[in-house]
Amino acid sequence: MSGQKRRWLDWPESAWGQGPPKAARLSPEPGPSWRTDPCTILTDLEKLCDHSPQQLLPFLLDHDFQLEQVVESPGLSPARVYTLLRALKVAVESAGEPELVQPVLAVVLRPAFVLRSLLGFIAELESFQHQDGQISQEVMEDTVAALHHLLTACPEQTKTLLCYPVDLLFATAQRLQSRGFQFTWIIQKRLHDTKILVDSTFPQCSAPLASPAWQEDFHTIPIFPTPEEIFVDPGQKLKRNLPVGKYASDTAYLDTHFRLLREDFVRPLRSGISAHFSLQNVFGGAGKQRGLRVYRNVQLAKVGTSPVGAIYMARFQAPQGSSHTSSKRLLSGSLTCLISSDCGQVLFGTVVGGNRPELLKGAVWLDIKANHSDLLMRHLGKTNFIMVESPAFFESYRHVLEGLQELDPTLVPFQNYIVQCRTPVAPPTHFGKDVTFDLSVLRPTGRADKEPMGDTSEGHVTAVDLTAVRLGDSYIWSPETFPHLDKSQILAIRMALTREFVLIQGPPGTGKTFIGLQIVEILLRNQSQWWKDQRPFLVVCYTNHALDQFMEGILQFQPSGVVRIGGRSRSDKVAACSLRNLRQKQLPALLGAAEKHQYGWMRKALQKQKESITYRSAVLELLRRGILTDTELAAEIHDDKLECSWRAGHFDMCDWLKIYPEAQEEKPCQAQGRGRKAGEWLGKGPGADSGYARSSSCTAQAHRGIALLSSHEL
Repeated sequence: MSGQKRRWLDWPESAWGQGPPKAARLSPEPGPSWRTDPCTILTDLEKLCDHSPQQLLPFLLDHDFQLEQVVESPGLSPARVYTLLRALKVAVESAGEPELVQPVLAVVLRPAFVLRSLLGFIAELESFQHQDGQISQEVMEDTVAALHHLLTACPEQTKTLLCYPVDLLFATAQRLQSRGFQFTWIIQKRLHDTKILVDSTFPQCSAPLASPAWQEDFHTIPIFPTPEEIFVDPGQKLKRNLPVGKYASDTAYLDTHFRLLREDFVRPLRSGISAHFSLQNVFGGAGKQRGLRVYRNVQLAKVGTSPVGAIYMARFQAPQGSSHTSSKRLLSGSLTCLISSDCGQVLFGTVVGGNRPELLKGAVWLDIKANHSDLLMRHLGKTNFIMVESPAFFESYRHVLEGLQELDPTLVPFQNYIVQCRTPVAPPTHFGKDVTFDLSVLRPTGRADKEPMGDTSEGHVTAVDLTAVRLGDSYIWSPETFPHLDKSQILAIRMALTREFVLIQGPPGTGKTFIGLQIVEILLRNQSQWWKDQRPFLVVCYTNHALDQFMEGILQFQPSGVVRIGGRSRSDKVAACSLRNLRQKQLPALLGAAEKHQYGWMRKALQKQKESITYRSAVLELLRRGILTDTELAAEIHDDKLECSWRAGHFDMCDWLKIYPEAQEEKPCQAQGRGRKAGEWLGKGPGADSGYARSSSCTAQAHRGIALLSSHEL
């Protein structure tokens, strides 16, 4: 917790009574003072909670009569009620057997205590404040835990008794938060879980927090998860996929699949965090973490720059019993959630680079969401976080989700079939009565091109010429023609060649990859029938491994003209046809000797300009966030020998961004120097056009370099 634990003398007294007396003696039997004031036992309970929690339950069981007197006492102060709640929480959590604590719970769960003293305590939670004006996180956490344990131990009391303090505590917490009081994320999460236990007993109750899955327009749903989603399971609010029947519209189809795909990566994170941070149910067992990767004692140590902008180094403690440098931990693009252990902040970010040497030192660079920028400076090097890595690889979802949001609903591919579910499926454009295909690739090994059919009673030809087959001839598609294929495989190939839209599915080991390669080889061998508009043949796979495996099969019958787009290929055979390698090999071949020299020079100049712009943009972002001061940035400008103008002790950032040739020869300007106005360089003032025309020839050649690179893209 916050480390600001307070004693009773520090808290203000209230109208509910005076605080507990100073009874210093811990006695196994009731002393004389107990006969006059039964509440004296509370001092002993407090000492046991602090120093001997294992003795607390036996003590309560031995002094059940005094405990009953305290519970029935009218006018208990909030401080005394809290002592009871804390003792109850510690007793339950230290009990080896759940049934051992039941007699204590039976004493506490009385209407007089719950509906009078407990409700009064919750109503005066605001009195438990530190000197900084914030409510004690310890008091709030112990109260939530005690109520949660009571609910799980005595669910039959939920509707008639326990619902009232839980509802009041939840409403009080929301009211206090609206007034500026802060509770840690963990407390909020546990309070929400406790409220869910109550709400689940009332069928018509609705969840109080809003989830992005409930928003009407899926275009407005953020790709990143939100803190609210860690609390709330969207449940029935998610739109179900339609296994039968058509969708209401193309937009409804995109909407449904966007939400389901997004939930596919959010749910493992939500479930794992919920299981990890939920209060242990000593009466029903603890939840499992479900493969969640948790890093403790995380601090945002320093700020760096990258093409995405400002990034933050997170230093952490490696999980026990696991290697945080393993290949599948903290990969570039992995989604992380940073949960503050002593304040109410939850931050989301993605791993940048995933540098293995840095992981050996217990550090990783994170791109924190932009909307957290105002909070990051406050936490830098000060706040401890628990960092949770999502079990689902976020980057594989991110681009698909962004594509669904950007897709024009009127351009959904094959919408007649996947949206409207219209049948029958039309044939492909290359299909026709007189069109013949070469299917000899399907010939069994070692057999001739022409296969005897045997049966000619119904007018069938006596041999099959597989080099010129009309796809519409049904007698071709039989086990007699292709004895090495089963009926389902023959049907799959036939449908793929005679329909414009087809789905082939089956469990592992049924030959899907084999059949897919056969279909691709047939289509490539018969390009003259369908490649009239010279459209590329596109193969998309779910994983990089599957793509490598499929491309290795393609390269066996199509060794050239194949390009692999994307990284992370682990196949040496496929790596040679990657887009990057082909670009590096083919681009120099298109240039002469002089052009090669100019190309190399322009490439270096372009890279230098790109790095300069990225660096300066990142530094200015640090200035905007308050991480760098004007004085520190002035030193950066001086070191870079860049021209700037100073106005009233501040520089014009726009002038610093623009690099022009004479700035490298002149000294940095002084106050009210000769720097051009920002508007001239940004096209806002007189001379803007001429100012841009006077930019260096290096910049102009760099622009030509961009055009040159673009013109030779594969």
